[in-house]
Amino acid sequence: RPCAPPTPSGFLESLQVEQLVQVNHSGRWYTTMVTERVELNDAQGDNESTGFIILLPSCLALKHHATSAISSVSTHGELSYLVAGERLRPNWVYEGGQWIQVTMEEDEDKEEDEEVEEGTDEE
Repeated sequence: RPCAPPTPSGFLESLQVEQLVQVNHSGRWYTTMVTERVELNDAQGDNESTGFIILLPSCLALKHHATSAISSVSTHGELSYLVAGERLRPNWVYEGGQWIQVTMEEDEDKEEDEEVEEGTDEE
């Protein structure tokens, strides 16, 4: 199958809580869900950006116990972590010879924490 399409402009600004997205971790894309938007500041407080708290996919939760590469936070009683927006892209699913964007769980036929794609065709 071909590489997923590029992230559309305005994607991060349009993200909603409970929307499915894919997160890049160690060169692989994993499907997860946004649970919160947060404003991030650099150390000097000069540059502001948007970060997102996402549910930690179960396949990454196991790795979390073996590495400190994932910055976890406790939200809603589930293991979650904070990521910068540039690590997210739409939840692309290749179906019927084309890529479609699945945004909500009821639209998703596949397991939520499925590893969806290898490689770094887009970061």
